[in-house]
Amino acid sequence: MISKLRRLRTVLAKPAEERSLDEKLAVSSALTALEHGASILCRIGSTLVLTRLLSPEIFGLFAIIITFQMIVVMLTDFGVRSLIIVSEDVRDPEFLKTCWTVQVIRGLGIYGCILIIALILWLVQQAGMTSADSVYAAPDLAPALAVAGLQLVLQGSESVNQHVFAREMRFGRICLINLIRAVLSPILTIAIAWYWPSVWSLVISGLIAGVLHVTLTFRLFPGAAMGFRLHKQHAKELFDRGKWIMSHSILSVATNTADKILLSAFLPASTLGIYALAFQMIDVPRQLLAKIEQSVFLQTFRTLVEPGKVDEMRRQYYRYRVPYDALACMAAGGFLTASPALIDLMYDPRYAQAGEIMQILALGLPFLGMGVIREAFSAQKRFRLMTLMSLIQAGTIWLGLLVALPVMGSMLGAFLVIAFHRVPELVTLLG
Repeated sequence: MISKLRRLRTVLAKPAEERSLDEKLAVSSALTALEHGASILCRIGSTLVLTRLLSPEIFGLFAIIITFQMIVVMLTDFGVRSLIIVSEDVRDPEFLKTCWTVQVIRGLGIYGCILIIALILWLVQQAGMTSADSVYAAPDLAPALAVAGLQLVLQGSESVNQHVFAREMRFGRICLINLIRAVLSPILTIAIAWYWPSVWSLVISGLIAGVLHVTLTFRLFPGAAMGFRLHKQHAKELFDRGKWIMSHSILSVATNTADKILLSAFLPASTLGIYALAFQMIDVPRQLLAKIEQSVFLQTFRTLVEPGKVDEMRRQYYRYRVPYDALACMAAGGFLTASPALIDLMYDPRYAQAGEIMQILALGLPFLGMGVIREAFSAQKRFRLMTLMSLIQAGTIWLGLLVALPVMGSMLGAFLVIAFHRVPELVTLLG
């Protein structure tokens, strides 16, 4: 153990550009895991307090707001971050300015879409087209969605120099900025909810945290000055790659929002809030593994995509995949065993059903490793195969939920579909 700590200290003392690929991968993964672990502890701690200040209906309402945001964000994803990570023009200020300009324009466009959705929801409510116990009937839904959408404008104005740091696997400052937000955001939310126990406490704290995050991206990531510029060649490269990223994102958003959209149509707001809490808990290991995956795997596979290195890439892929799958299976076993007791310990009796839902959703955790192969395909520019995988995944969950909910009327069936919706994707790849 002492020798390993000494070796780690030696690696950390090296400049990032002098570290080997394995050293960069180890340091980046460790920093990402530590930062995410601290963020999860902050989130769980805040949830313990907020579930006593806010009702389940508020969590259900906020889950729908986040879902609408996710839909619009992913439908307009040009893959600016991934392009910066794989591009050879990353040191060209004109390239980075073009990326930032597209990102800002996208953020403003997204907010326009959010305002349109909020207006439609308000008109539907005024026309009396929603059932009284549906989350879509909540009077705060439309205005809260409109205000919360400002977070997307803030995200669009962040400095893209942070992606240059990610490309070079220099994650120290990236983890620091995420940790600052993870600590301050729950404190803000609790403080506001204490005096204003409504969905607005979640919305306003998110906006304040967004302003802080944008400010820190400009202060902590030196590099090219951001400014409005649309270089023709760089813009063409961005949109040529972006059309495949967008097609993949459209299918991803169909997959990632299917549960919230369909469950909200068949469940009261309180039950949807309990499901949202269960999903948030079971999503902890997925978020951790996804963060490591997004942080290091694309950069790692990018360095291996060279003529004559196909076998080496395959070997490295399975080498990195084994611990990833091991962690996913361990998380599944832990949640299957301890979910009801964990919910009983942490929350009041109103949320007891969340433990049973978590046990069902935990059955799908062993399939999390599918995300790693997407990064390998992205590095190889196999975008058609990525799109096919996303199409299978989206079709499975939508068809499955439509059969389970309106046809069979089975909540158990719906949760099983959510847990196992990646199985057909796996079968296709193995075939």
